Amino acid sequence: QDPQIQQLLVSAVREEQNPGVRIESIGILSNGTSSEQVRQAMMYALSHDPIPVVRSKAIEGLRPYAQSAPVRGTLASVLLRDANPDIRRQAFGVLSTGHDDSILGVLQSVADREDDPMIRQQVESTFGQGAQD
Repeated sequence: QDPQIQQLLVSAVREEQNPGVRIESIGILSNGTSSEQVRQAMMYALSHDPIPVVRSKAIEGLRPYAQSAPVRGTLASVLLRDANPDIRRQAFGVLSTGHDDSILGVLQSVADREDDPMIRQQVESTFGQGAQD
């Protein structure tokens, strides 16, 4: 991607008032060049955007970087704090793609306090597997 276009898209993810534009910008950035600036913009959208579909699109955009510690930290934070159970499920789905002992504490916390039975069951299953490894 052209660096100027990428910068405009990153700015749109963070600053655009129209959620449709934010969603499209994340989609375009997800299919373009990987850069720290792009990952940071998607992590920002995931952590701060008030619209669940924007956060969902950001999770999908971050999926290829799921083994990155900052991305995993953002996903773990979302799993603990996002009010939307669909977003928490999606974050867990990405987090569970690889074994990572650093998130076992997060998983235990989620298993202890999660209201959504589907998430709790998935987390308990994964936590049990992690504890046995």
